[in-house]
Amino acid sequence: MTPAAIALARLRERDPRVPGLGTLLDADALGAVLGHPVHLRRVRYKPATSVIAAFDSPHGAGWAAAYDGPDKARVSSVPHRRADPVPGIAHAVTGTARTDRALAPAMRELDRARPGELTGAQLLRHNPGRRLVLAEAGGGAIVKVVARAADRLRPDALAVLLSDVGVPVLPAERLTDRAWRAPYWGEGDLTVAPSPDAAFRAGAALAALHRAPTPVAARPVTGPSDAAAAATAIAAVLPELASRAAALAARHPAGGPERVVHGDFSADQVLVGADGEVRLIDFDRLGTGDPMRDLAGFAVEERMRLGASPLIGELIEGYRAAGGELDDARLRAWVPLCALGRAIEPFRRCDPDWPALVDRALAVGEGWTP
Repeated sequence: MTPAAIALARLRERDPRVPGLGTLLDADALGAVLGHPVHLRRVRYKPATSVIAAFDSPHGAGWAAAYDGPDKARVSSVPHRRADPVPGIAHAVTGTARTDRALAPAMRELDRARPGELTGAQLLRHNPGRRLVLAEAGGGAIVKVVARAADRLRPDALAVLLSDVGVPVLPAERLTDRAWRAPYWGEGDLTVAPSPDAAFRAGAALAALHRAPTPVAARPVTGPSDAAAAATAIAAVLPELASRAAALAARHPAGGPERVVHGDFSADQVLVGADGEVRLIDFDRLGTGDPMRDLAGFAVEERMRLGASPLIGELIEGYRAAGGELDDARLRAWVPLCALGRAIEPFRRCDPDWPALVDRALAVGEGWTP
């Protein structure tokens, strides 16, 4: 058995309250139950409560979920949601991405408000229970549909605010309270177009963001409770790493300046144009906090993704050249928390070697400095 298979077998034994847990986290097992091959894209797991898996299949994008009781499965199976029972697994349902239990109401709302908006649209990403990202037919625009309406910062107003102070962003058009459209732009993000010049420009753009006026509804982006939650998520799937995760959570930096921050900054949040221009995207977690957290998050993600990346230095130089207030000590102080916050992602992405990648992420937090 592979390390991932061993970890999943142990997880299934520890959590018998979620029926079919091992099946939904194993592409081969889930495909056998559904009667067709699947490729797992992303999972959400709540210990003793539920597991939701988004997958690709020959029939298109889909999802499957298992719950600790019948109520949520029953709600997912009502006629207008069109989810079907998973054969042989109690309290488990499956359906197309559009029937995701949390997202189906938002999709129906969009269909009523903008009939035909998504006709021929291509699904790009499905974060089960959270959001769908689709490319409109013809490729001219991207539509994001979320399970919950923005309760703080509407994307269209935020785009205007940031653009007005020189932050390179894309305009956003409201379709409904839970759906937004932005133009398709660029040649790809900084992970697929890793230009040092673009990284330098991204650093300058980040400096502009950190100088932006604080939106009235902005909230702190992180705190000790977030670090504790990240450590708990690691302990749930790999209990042998629990003490290391808890030790990183205890290293939450205190104090520091409060600025507008991206909250989830990494190379895939930077679009790169054919001329080298950049646009910052995905401000779902924008709020207030220490700006060095954004820089540390970018550096940690690059370290985890590539081991070493020239983009880190270029981003920092661009930030400095644009007048960003760089604090090397605070940047290093945020590395443990940024690594911990990202450590569960290999599990959620269903990476084949996710146990080793989780361990590697914790090691970055324990001993690496940019």
